[in-house]
Amino acid sequence: MLQHMTHLASLHAIGILIIDEIQHLNLSKSGGSDKMLNFFVTLVNTIGIPVVMVGTNKAISILQSEFRQARRGSGQGDMVWGQMPKDDTWDLFVEGMWDYQW
Repeated sequence: MLQHMTHLASLHAIGILIIDEIQHLNLSKSGGSDKMLNFFVTLVNTIGIPVVMVGTNKAISILQSEFRQARRGSGQGDMVWGQMPKDDTWDLFVEGMWDYQW
């Protein structure tokens, strides 16, 4: 399955994969979140493109488990980006991102 996803990512020139609502893994029962996190680790290591996971503060406990260690070991890094205050930095960020709107 991962080889198929890697092929599709290459075929469609996907530059980044964004996985949103990651906090819902917390609702999984009987090891569901562990299985998905293992899948994500394998995906990140296989697909060859950046993977960004987006979620609420509830996702922090999930992502601080084994997945953090796997990301660090693979050189992926570890970053939690909190809410930005609406100030000059926010304006600079939005203006910079606006050029990439499609």
